[in-house]
Amino acid sequence: MLAPPVFPDDEEKTRVAGFLNAILLIVLSMVVAFAILTFFLTLNFGRILIEIFLILVSLGILILMRRGYVRRASIIFSSALFIIVSIGTYLSGGFRGTTMSAYIGIIIIAGLLLGNWMALGYALISIAFTGWMVYDESLYIVPLITERTDLILLWGEFSAVLIGIVRLLPLVMTNLKRSYERTKRKEDELAFKLVESEQLAVWAQEASDFKSHLLAQVSHEL
Repeated sequence: MLAPPVFPDDEEKTRVAGFLNAILLIVLSMVVAFAILTFFLTLNFGRILIEIFLILVSLGILILMRRGYVRRASIIFSSALFIIVSIGTYLSGGFRGTTMSAYIGIIIIAGLLLGNWMALGYALISIAFTGWMVYDESLYIVPLITERTDLILLWGEFSAVLIGIVRLLPLVMTNLKRSYERTKRKEDELAFKLVESEQLAVWAQEASDFKSHLLAQVSHEL
């Protein structure tokens, strides 16, 4: 039940599905643990509802991925993470009162699932959104954190995000290793095709020489 789906006809789709499955399991374990922590530390039902919503989104994306819509599931998951983190960031005090490292995790996830260009897109959107929060904070529009429990929860979020990023690093290394292996395999295939084409050229030259020799003999006999 926890194993990633395999698509025999599409190696890249299988690779992305494996990463998405692992990331979803990491996020689900973190969210469940933090929801329990939130429930016991403070009865902040708004935060608990956000955690429940994220759990439901993750389960829905798992179902979507297993039906073969891997890229669509990756886009929805990355966007949902960005929206939830941004809302939580704004409500928890803006640029100074939240775990900004969560955006780093989102960019890493987008890079693993959707490629470098999508990671760059999420990075630019994150920069724009946090810049807007800095502007709002300069106008004292962003909500301020006054309760001790909120600060404890923010520290818990920060710790959870760092642990999540550490758990993502093996996926990044695996992605780099697979990319290297794919590149090496393609280089080997190109080298084989080059040798094959050179051999074909030799055979073609030999055939041409044989034809010329045969024509010369026929002409001599005639």
